[in-house]
Amino acid sequence: MISKKSIYVYLLYSFSFAISYFLIRVFLFHAETNSALAGSIGGGFVGFLVSIILAKPIEK
Repeated sequence: MISKKSIYVYLLYSFSFAISYFLIRVFLFHAETNSALAGSIGGGFVGFLVSIILAKPIEK
């Protein structure tokens, strides 16, 4: 079982990655908004899933 705190931390990491990826892609590299939005959502979701899969369970 994974603690609720660690899930919230992983969600915060994925949201911060998605926002920073979107802003860097749009404003620095002048990419299309739709592709940057899709990439940031997809990257945040995949990052969240990988972090949940690799998380160490807490012992009772």
